[in-house]
Amino acid sequence: MDVACPLCHQTVPADRPFCTQCGARLSNPPTQKCRAADLDRLRIDARARILWGEDRVALRTDLLKQGFSTWDVDRALDDAIEERKTHFRRLGKKDLLIGAACLGGSVLAFGAYWLFTHSRRTPVRTTGMAYLAMIALPAAAAYFFIRGGRRLLGGGQGERDASDLEEED
Repeated sequence: MDVACPLCHQTVPADRPFCTQCGARLSNPPTQKCRAADLDRLRIDARARILWGEDRVALRTDLLKQGFSTWDVDRALDDAIEERKTHFRRLGKKDLLIGAACLGGSVLAFGAYWLFTHSRRTPVRTTGMAYLAMIALPAAAAYFFIRGGRRLLGGGQGERDASDLEEED
């Protein structure tokens, strides 16, 4: 059985403690086979606790105390962290689209205002709504662009939790 080096991703025989390409220390391969139910419980627990924002080091220590091998714990944590990053990047893209829609709405409001003022038929309520849209929508766009960009680039770093109750896809 071969393993992949965490730094250079070179395939290395599982019985070697160091990578033959870059010299990085490899995680110890599992010494005993865990039951499938135990591995499923490990993955579910790691995923839930990582998505809720628990610290990786504390979580790793706790899972090792429960008797799981370092190999299985590290793999489960890596998968859970990747899932968290993917989740927040998806939310970041969604925020950027909402920001673009707000900016587009602001441009439409400005165009409507310009059209009404140059046609000499300016209803009072339309002008007030156009002013509101021209002020509120760019502010909302800036908020969503900043939040979306931070989520997209950071992948959830600095975020508290990734609750499924927060936003449904």
